[in-house]
Amino acid sequence: MGSDFHIQKEPEKWFAEISGVIGAFGDRSNCGEPVLKSFVKEAPERAALINGIDDSDIIDEMEERAWRSLEVDLKNGGNLKENFSIIFALCYLDSLVAINLITEKMSEEIMIAISPFLNE
Repeated sequence: MGSDFHIQKEPEKWFAEISGVIGAFGDRSNCGEPVLKSFVKEAPERAALINGIDDSDIIDEMEERAWRSLEVDLKNGGNLKENFSIIFALCYLDSLVAINLITEKMSEEIMIAISPFLNE
């Protein structure tokens, strides 16, 4: 999906959007890694819905990239229990990069701005 249009939001809006989605999962304190991983795997679909995307082919493309990034992160020692919010945010943003709604640089800038606030 090549597009010249990129979603422009202030970091506070990205933080609120992503935090709202994470909050919808409720109390995760007793969740094991498989459950947390399934929550993170919902990131692309949530990003699609919030940003008005309902085309299943596009969502598949978003999921492919985000899930690949999740697997790489976990193989490199990412801890879902300790860093759920950050890992979720990365997958959420990666799914939007996959379809060119934000650029890789925008994703990095957003993560730098919001990651200090993405605490458990």
